[in-house]
Amino acid sequence: MLITGAGRGIGLELTRQYAAEGYDVIATCRDPERATELRALTDDAESTVVIERLDVASEDDLDAVVTRMGDTPIDILICNAAVFGGSRSRFADVDWAAWRVALEINLLGSMRVALGLWRNVAASEERKIVFVSSRAGLPREARPATSYIYGSSKAALNSAARALALDLAPAGVIVAILNPGHVQTGIGGPNAPMTPTESVRLMRDRIGSLTPADAGKFLHFAGSDLKL
Repeated sequence: MLITGAGRGIGLELTRQYAAEGYDVIATCRDPERATELRALTDDAESTVVIERLDVASEDDLDAVVTRMGDTPIDILICNAAVFGGSRSRFADVDWAAWRVALEINLLGSMRVALGLWRNVAASEERKIVFVSSRAGLPREARPATSYIYGSSKAALNSAARALALDLAPAGVIVAILNPGHVQTGIGGPNAPMTPTESVRLMRDRIGSLTPADAGKFLHFAGSDLKL
């Protein structure tokens, strides 16, 4: 399997738990040299974790990963890498440059990875692509003083991921969107109600139970579906 944004937070915990389950995990992050917790997972001689450099905003980085993967099957591709967009993301002071960066990473980067590696997923046994999204990407969930940047980037991702699900269904690939909940990460903040360990355990349950009927759905970590 391959996980983006594995250097910290949910991506790091996904790597840890899937490796403990016995998966061979290709864990990608923007700066492996600084990802000390991720690199610690490779210290064991029996580790099943391999770290690859991948800034999802870099087409060159992705091209290099796609080349190295060749025709290696990927059972589960988890597009997790994301940024919040900084503090100037609300009415009426918006950082336009940060908004462009967020769209480049959260939307274009995630889709670029999926489109670059879907054939590897189609060649696998499990054939699953999972986009880690957010309820902030549901327009009906909008509230005053919420982030324009993060919410719009995740709304666009939800739309694109659903379209991809329809296109890849004939190839037997299940594309799903997953809400991890409000988690103690750099985006969720230290006071969020769930730890990455708790969230990822529930996410793994949902990913493990995916069927073709789930293609294009926005799935809540706790078991319900979210209406797009």
